[in-house]
Amino acid sequence: VEKDDLIRADQDEAKIGKLRPVFRKTGTVTAASASPLTDGGSAVLIMSEEKARELGYPTDIVFRSFVNTAVDPFPQLLLAPAVAIPRALDLAGLTLDQMDFVEMHEAFAAQVLSTLAALESPQFAKEKPNRSTPVGQIPMDKLNIMGGSIAIGHPFSATGGRIVTTAMNELRRSGVKYALISLCAAGGMGG
Repeated sequence: VEKDDLIRADQDEAKIGKLRPVFRKTGTVTAASASPLTDGGSAVLIMSEEKARELGYPTDIVFRSFVNTAVDPFPQLLLAPAVAIPRALDLAGLTLDQMDFVEMHEAFAAQVLSTLAALESPQFAKEKPNRSTPVGQIPMDKLNIMGGSIAIGHPFSATGGRIVTTAMNELRRSGVKYALISLCAAGGMGG
C-alpha cells in the first residue's frame, strides 16, 4: 500500500456547502460531515501487566477505566458517550482537565458537536449522568489530534481498535500521560 485513498485531503468548501442532508430534509448530516464506511476488522489484546510481561509485550499503556452505556435512541441516537465519559472519568479518579488529548469517534460531525455540547451543559449533567456540574469543555486542540473517523474512515468492526491504537501510538509518540477514548454505536450505545 502506497497511499490511503480514503483520506479526504482535497475538500472543496463550495462543493461541501451544496451537499444535501441524508437523513432529514432539514438535517445537517451530509456525505461530507459523515464518516465514510469501510470494511475492516481488528483485535486488541488487553491483559494483566503480569501476563504482558510474561509474554514479552509492552506494559506502558494502562486502561484506568471503561464504561458501556446506552441512551434512548430518540431523539439523540448517538449521545451515549456524553453519559459514559463522566462515569469513566469518575471511575478512573480523573477529570477532563487532566486529559492530554481525546479520541472521539466521529460517526457524524453533528454527533460529536452534540456530545461536546452535552458535556458542557449543566442541564444535561443533571438529567442524564445525574451530576451536579457538567464535565467541562474539551479544547479543540486536544480533540482527534491525529484525525478522526470523518477524515480517515469508519471501518466497521475495526473502529474501536483503530481509535485505541491511535491513542496508544500518540501516548508513546508524545510522551503525555492521559488519553480519553470515546465511541458511539448504533442503537444508542456508547462508551
